[in-house]
Amino acid sequence: MSRFLFDVRRGEFSYVSGISSSKFNPKVRLSHIKVHSSKHDGDSRSVSELSDKSHTTRVSNARLPNLVTSRRDNVCRKKKRNVWNRVVGIQKPARRKVALSAIGPNSGVEMCNSVLKRLAKISDEKTLDFFERMKSNGKLTRNADAYRLALRALARREEWCRAESLIQEMVSLSECEVDIQVFNPLIYVCAKRGNVDWGTKWFNSMLERGVEPNVSTIGMLMNLYQKSSDLSQAEYTFSLMRSYKLKCVNAYSSMITIYTRSGLYAKSEEIINLMRRDKVIPNLENWLVQLNAYSQQGKLEEAEAILKSMIEAGISPNIVAYNTLITGYGKISNANAAKSIFQQLECIGLVPDETTYRSMIEGFVGGQL
Repeated sequence: MSRFLFDVRRGEFSYVSGISSSKFNPKVRLSHIKVHSSKHDGDSRSVSELSDKSHTTRVSNARLPNLVTSRRDNVCRKKKRNVWNRVVGIQKPARRKVALSAIGPNSGVEMCNSVLKRLAKISDEKTLDFFERMKSNGKLTRNADAYRLALRALARREEWCRAESLIQEMVSLSECEVDIQVFNPLIYVCAKRGNVDWGTKWFNSMLERGVEPNVSTIGMLMNLYQKSSDLSQAEYTFSLMRSYKLKCVNAYSSMITIYTRSGLYAKSEEIINLMRRDKVIPNLENWLVQLNAYSQQGKLEEAEAILKSMIEAGISPNIVAYNTLITGYGKISNANAAKSIFQQLECIGLVPDETTYRSMIEGFVGGQL
């Protein structure tokens, strides 16, 4: 007996012969296919066609409403979220507006300061405007916090003369005491923007008012003077730091760097010795400037000793440290030592950079490395 079978996996009909009718039951194997017998061109064939009530169709029809409903629900949820986001976006400015409009002559100082802090994160202009409102409503008496916020806003705007007047008003009219929190933010902005004149002026002003500097004050000023190579101000600030018994490692690094750049190598070594005497623990930057101070003047034995001390202190030297040594050996035309340092890089897991190769080339040209 020969029949056409529908292969579900291939999705096509195939002609099969020699299948017993007792063993072949298409309704059992292919329950979703209905078989009809018909005559076509004189041949007796079995033509299979998909039944309208097939299992697959029933499953698909059963899932279709659920899929449509699920998609419709997702769309609705997205629309609801979009509407909610728009509502929230409208409400946020409204809340701020209500909070500001609620402030009046009868509002407490704490509430006013809370609003001022919030405005300080948004806009310097709005901060200063609200500060003036507080002043007109008598909310600034002994209110040092409000003055600090206003001074920070003025510092960011670099309105130094206005800030100077505000400090005078803070002391004379509002009976507030100035402290390190008043001057450090002003010095910070000056240090960031390289304003040596006003940075120095704020430092002198705080000293005149009896405010003692802290480590942050000294660090910011020394960084400012290092960038501008202002040796006299750096020396004055450094000596003042030691008189206050402060230990700012960045100040020592700045002094060593300034002296080394100026070719005052003996002065650089004095600062290194002062560090040991003052028992200041070096950081990575400080180790590097010490290494550079000795390498620049050709004292490579001392430089190697610094590198050894650095490793013993638990600080892993970076490529800058080895570049400094290579440059130093190039200056004194010590070819073997420079090559030895260069070959060590691979062993210790450091990759040579542009400065490394430039130092080797310069040493080769200048000292026949």
